[in-house]
Amino acid sequence: MTKILIYGDSFSSCENSFCWSFFLKDQYNVEVRNKAISGSSTENAMIEFESSIRNNEINDGDTIIFQLSTPGRFYLKIQRDYPETASLFYHPVSPTHYKYQWWKENKNHIDWYLGNFDNHVNIINHECYIHVMKNYAESFPNQKVMVLQNTSQDIKFPISRTLSNFYMPNIDLNKIAENEIIDFKSYNDWSKYTGWDFRENHLSIPNRQILVNLIYESLQTGNTDNFTYDRFQKNIFRRMENLDQYLHYVTNGYLNDDPRKRSSFQK
Repeated sequence: MTKILIYGDSFSSCENSFCWSFFLKDQYNVEVRNKAISGSSTENAMIEFESSIRNNEINDGDTIIFQLSTPGRFYLKIQRDYPETASLFYHPVSPTHYKYQWWKENKNHIDWYLGNFDNHVNIINHECYIHVMKNYAESFPNQKVMVLQNTSQDIKFPISRTLSNFYMPNIDLNKIAENEIIDFKSYNDWSKYTGWDFRENHLSIPNRQILVNLIYESLQTGNTDNFTYDRFQKNIFRRMENLDQYLHYVTNGYLNDDPRKRSSFQK
């Protein structure tokens, strides 16, 4: 394995040393180039992947991890410059910055877009992205391609034949994240007092480590049967309403401590 290139959204992005791709780099001593961006779309991941191909960044022996985002995220002109706004209408740190206010300035246009949006076709597009990655793997047998899903969709186009260098674990990262929360009602309910998800990559520390181990094991063995939900920890978090509850999860090794997170409870 020469290097690993990662494309996706916040389930794969790496703004600090707590992300799972850093675990992968540190634990297995492999070069990792992480091109995933929090809040971005699958369309942005595909553009980043296309850019890597065009700039000859991918070579024989390399591994590509392509993580699908949620279908329906915005990809308009502004997302070329600010891909992290594909899923955000508000940002807790910089709410007045233009890149988080563009939707207000274009509200009528966006309302029209959403009113005429065909989600069924969008899901078909996402299914086609999987086949783009499968076809790429078929064209470059000396590289490995793994596709991870944020959320699986109902539409499934048959994959004609199994490739020895194409991997698609039968799990959804979002389901693993949801399973961590006790009495899960909605994401907004769980983050009511924090305003944002305190988990790096939306996963606890133990589950990030488990994910890394499963990815590496699959790439070494060529088999993704090890990816099952029972391998991951469940029922870890309750809604955090104060600093003491947050520190409880830090002390028990489920969250990384961060001054920004602490300050969320002090406002």
